[in-house]
Amino acid sequence: MNQDNQHSIASIALDFINHTYQNVFLTGGAGTGKTTFLKILRSQTHKKLAIAAPTGVAAVNAGGITIHSLFGLPARPLDNGTVKNIHLSGQSKSLLRELELLVIDEASMLRADVLDAMDYLLKEVRQDLRPLGGLQIVLIGDLFQLPPIETRKDAETLQGLYQNLYFINAKTFPGLNMLMLELTEIYRQSDPVFINLLNAIRRGRLLDNELEMLNSLYSPDWFQKEAVILTTHNRYVSEVNDQRLKSLPGLVYTFPAEITGDFFADNAPVDNILQLKIGCRVMVIKNDNTGNSQFFNGKVGLVSVIDNQAIEVKFDDGTIITFNREIWSNVSYATDAENDSLKEVVIGTFKQFPLKLAWAITVHKSQGLTFEKAVIDIAEAFAPGQVYVALSRIRMLKGVFLKSTISSSVIIAPPITETMFLGGSDIHKIKMKLREDKKAYMKDFLFKSFQWDQLNYATIPINASDTIIKNVHDVSEKLQGYASTFLDKANQYIYDENWKLLSDRLVQAETYFSSEINLKCIGLLKDFIKKEKDDFKFRADINRMKNYVKLFQEKISGIALACKVAKGVAEGVNYLPHEITAPKKTALNKVIPTTQLRSTSISTEAQSLKLFLSGDSIAEIASRRSLGIPAIEAHLASYIPTGEVNLVDIVPQDILNEILPLVRQIKSPSIARLRPVSAGKLSMGQLQALNIYLKTFHN
Repeated sequence: MNQDNQHSIASIALDFINHTYQNVFLTGGAGTGKTTFLKILRSQTHKKLAIAAPTGVAAVNAGGITIHSLFGLPARPLDNGTVKNIHLSGQSKSLLRELELLVIDEASMLRADVLDAMDYLLKEVRQDLRPLGGLQIVLIGDLFQLPPIETRKDAETLQGLYQNLYFINAKTFPGLNMLMLELTEIYRQSDPVFINLLNAIRRGRLLDNELEMLNSLYSPDWFQKEAVILTTHNRYVSEVNDQRLKSLPGLVYTFPAEITGDFFADNAPVDNILQLKIGCRVMVIKNDNTGNSQFFNGKVGLVSVIDNQAIEVKFDDGTIITFNREIWSNVSYATDAENDSLKEVVIGTFKQFPLKLAWAITVHKSQGLTFEKAVIDIAEAFAPGQVYVALSRIRMLKGVFLKSTISSSVIIAPPITETMFLGGSDIHKIKMKLREDKKAYMKDFLFKSFQWDQLNYATIPINASDTIIKNVHDVSEKLQGYASTFLDKANQYIYDENWKLLSDRLVQAETYFSSEINLKCIGLLKDFIKKEKDDFKFRADINRMKNYVKLFQEKISGIALACKVAKGVAEGVNYLPHEITAPKKTALNKVIPTTQLRSTSISTEAQSLKLFLSGDSIAEIASRRSLGIPAIEAHLASYIPTGEVNLVDIVPQDILNEILPLVRQIKSPSIARLRPVSAGKLSMGQLQALNIYLKTFHN
């Protein structure tokens, strides 16, 4: 497959994930871009997303959480009895209900019993009998690489329940109707001979001449190669690294990691206690994110300078890099009711130099790394995929040095049939399916965005004297009628696949509905809240109206997100999440600056907003903060685009009714052009608010 097709597969996968409900298994050999795809996906989806992995190390590398933590699973075989006795907390249940997309990285290690346990719990929590409770799932991994982790006791306990513990044997798997897409363009290697050899090893179909070619890489003088040793057992790795470090002259420098909160040190990509000497061989376990590409995850060199704050490494190609301590995070997920979103919460951190002793490393921990050269010690390989993982770490065939010859018996192919991947080979059928699934998804998505029943039901007046709520309810019913008419037209655009026209009409709809809701619903409610906030007898009404405000703001956010989604479809691109609904995402698979982990000072605008949302008037905020009223008005005006503040919060309704018909005629609004029209009735802060409102909703 050429590079254009490779990009096409990745784009198709993103399109399915973002614009359909289709479950996807994105697979591909080593070095085909699966990790890159995950990084793109996490930043380019509008869906409420959680990333999980079968092991702690894989979870930290992916910037996510372990599957066991997410679902509260015990660390033992998961038969029916065990799963039915799992009791999730209220917070976990809320999270699993809100989740729209679950991505599992390193899926080859996902066990069948774990997937079935997830299925049972999601059906219970979400009260949905569809597989996984209707939750969309994306699996990323290569079944020809590292297998599910199981002990002999695990296998004995689950014997008879599953043919083997690969996730494809889970009872729920057939019902997932998983679309399998395979990335085939290899970026790590370029030599076609080496690539063909790796592919043969990957699938366990090594011909005699290929095995002979592989064993021709045997190097009796392997110990003189100054290359990292990839081996199959932890015991040997420790022996080699300890022995080599002791044999070096000079002082041993010891660097304990700094751990805060909840972070299990065994899940870190580097040692908790790092011991180094001048001249010791180390490997960097991060990529150069500066754009200079001076080093990559797996590059090996010698320590040349050590002090308490920095370590200098001279690499084999002559480059010299100084490394400081870096921070990795352990995350959890939580629901954010205010923003109707999921947010990543850092619950623990691990701070250490991004280096590890590199005379030897296990094949298992080499996953994701790239080496220019390596000594391969896999004569005792015992698991499917081990030989392939080890050899596929190296860029070129000339960089492979076998410590001993390899018997065909250790090249163990996973129990995977080739027919599993045939569904991902017919691009024409896949694209046809994408077209139909996208239309169904967009129709459903727009229906939910413009569905008004909840608002109408919630705003039914309690009694005849409830005039404000009656007015709001009447407006809501009127908007429901417009929404229904708009949906009829939108569905026709979807049927015709006229995505550009749909996007254009949604922009107009967003402007109209946001303006009407802000002026005629949220504005009235907030006016009452501010006016009567000190009157005890209105406390119940005020709390009720605050809930109505939240419902209307959610409606604005939903329509705005629909506009973004339709634009992404129309332009054939994916997009960043909408600011109102999306939680801030932390790139947890790369270093987080220390400053991000400290409590940062709140901005002056945010301080004013916090006081305003707590019920203080603009005058009260100005007095408390010793600032002028126009300054506070300007602070609050900056939150008009997000819906947290409305124009009527800053400019009185009667003045708006008078000047809005005039100012809407101004094609390119600016404070200078608005000032004469306002005839001196607005302060500078109010003019700024009006200007922001017009540019946000009427441009």
